Amino acid sequence: MQGNPISRHKSMPIKEQLRQWILNRISSGELKEGEQILSINKIAKEFKIGRETVRLSLDSLVQQEILKPKQGKGYFIAPRERRMLRVGLFAKVDGVYIRPVYQGLMEELGQSASVLVIDTQALYTPVQSIMENLAYHHSIDRLIIVPPRGSEEDLNREIAPYRRSFRIAWIVRSPVTATDASFIADDFACVTVAMDYFKATAIQTCIYFSRNEEDRSTYTTQRASFRDFQRKKGTAGTFVRNWEDMVPLIKNARTHTSAAPVGILAENDIEAVFLLTRLLANGIKIPSEASLISCDNSPITDLVYPAITTVDIGFRELGRQAALWIKEDLFKNGAAAQRRFVASPVLVKKQTTL
Repeated sequence: MQGNPISRHKSMPIKEQLRQWILNRISSGELKEGEQILSINKIAKEFKIGRETVRLSLDSLVQQEILKPKQGKGYFIAPRERRMLRVGLFAKVDGVYIRPVYQGLMEELGQSASVLVIDTQALYTPVQSIMENLAYHHSIDRLIIVPPRGSEEDLNREIAPYRRSFRIAWIVRSPVTATDASFIADDFACVTVAMDYFKATAIQTCIYFSRNEEDRSTYTTQRASFRDFQRKKGTAGTFVRNWEDMVPLIKNARTHTSAAPVGILAENDIEAVFLLTRLLANGIKIPSEASLISCDNSPITDLVYPAITTVDIGFRELGRQAALWIKEDLFKNGAAAQRRFVASPVLVKKQTTL
């Protein structure tokens, strides 16, 4: 054994330092499945630490099914298949994607895995500390990341030292420089599906509605996609944040165009349902005067009348594809292809359940 990895000058507890040392040796291949580790007495003597500290550290690894104790013989590296697969999901918890992505993951992984969700909004904790916690305390096997928009490259650099601890995949968006598996949403295709639907129903005037601020999120990308689509048509897209401005816009548009309804692309289902109730309360007929589409597809649009047509961006399918990659990667012992998958949005015409 070369050197003493335990330092009494570190802020990290000695018990945790010992755990990390063992986990690092497992990750690097120095300790293999079924191999016996040093005894409590030998570790205590070699590292000059208390036997009870060593025992507590090893017992915590037993609880995680990383070590397997054998009475009278010591501790052994447990076979990987004996313990439940651990997957980390690093994402914005209140993001539009988190629910369907999680559902897609669990549909495919089922009871064979536990998923730990880490909120990227809590980044007052340094990324390095979060990654250390995932690698050493939680011992996750795979990390799925939905990076905050604009921080993709920075995050890719910060997680680099931990790639030997777990394999990584990106969902919704990915860094340009990343070579990991990636499962990407196509915001422009989502808007295109909605606008093609408006075109097919002879709608000429289109309005984008959202009360949300620009925040570099998925929503911001949808707005940019709407602008690009309208620009290609040679028209300036109309954006509305205050629903009260919507009523005169609808009435004015219908007096200057044909009798076709005004097309309204709501940013998500919450915005769509809110706007629907306001328009109905102010005498706007749905869908004869205004036709609503939402780029989301959550159950909330099943509970209103008239029904709201939605575009399923494909977040659930992204989660499912990521889970399939995880299963393949485990089967091939970390040698699965680092593939790229782009979701295809689908128009969903809903029927109200009321």
